[in-house]
Amino acid sequence: MVKRLTTKELFAESLMELLEVQPLTKITVGSIAKNCGMSSRTFYNNFLDKYDLINWIYVHRIEAAYEELGEDTITWRELIDRMVTTMSEQETFFKEALADRTYDINLTETSINRVLDLLIQYIDKKKPGKGQDEAIRFHTAMYFHGVSAMLLKWLRDGRVVTKDQIVNYCVDAMPDILKPYLGE
Repeated sequence: MVKRLTTKELFAESLMELLEVQPLTKITVGSIAKNCGMSSRTFYNNFLDKYDLINWIYVHRIEAAYEELGEDTITWRELIDRMVTTMSEQETFFKEALADRTYDINLTETSINRVLDLLIQYIDKKKPGKGQDEAIRFHTAMYFHGVSAMLLKWLRDGRVVTKDQIVNYCVDAMPDILKPYLGE
């Protein structure tokens, strides 16, 4: 059976295509809608604005990997590797989406909060109640804020170390208190 794209996926693909030829600042909701044969009204039925679409793309692209972590089908290292691979493969999207520092904060906070929720759920699954422990929550937040910031810096700085090196750095930076839950 042919897998058809959802309306949200069509808008996402449209934006990704437009980013290959023009900067985000020049892309309007109208141009995103027109590029995929939809109306602006349909766009606004699905998203608040183009930044809401960007948040959706980011979360949609990484959430499947986090679900696999929750199902114990991949390790934390593999998850970080997938994030780095996704950022590398969609470099134009991430660079454009993060070029506006004001918006960068919004994307980062939105994605980090979603990921933190998923990580806390994962920790609770591994050891019920542990995700509510204040120290675990603090270290999880601190660690993932650091990982996110360094991955964005790595991308912005032109990937000065290899993909494998950045993955190793991110995994090695894990606080000891989290290793029983996220360690390999």
